[in-house]
Amino acid sequence: MIDNGRAIIIDFGSCRKLGESLEDVGRTYEWYDEKVKHSFFENDLAALEEIRVWLGYGEETFQFVE
Repeated sequence: MIDNGRAIIIDFGSCRKLGESLEDVGRTYEWYDEKVKHSFFENDLAALEEIRVWLGYGEETFQFVE
C-alpha cells in the first residue's frame, strides 16, 4: 500500500508472539508451510526465502508445495 508516496506495511492479522499457536490464523493458500504450527523466527526467514525464489526462479524451486 502507498500513502502520500510512502510505503505502508499492512496485514498484521496473522502476527503472533514467538511460540504462540498459528492454528486459528488465516494464512494464504500455498504461501505457507502447513507443517508449521507455532510462531517462530525461523518461519519468517523461510517465508522470505520463498519470496526470493518466487521473484527469481520458476515454481519448481518452491519450498511449500502440496
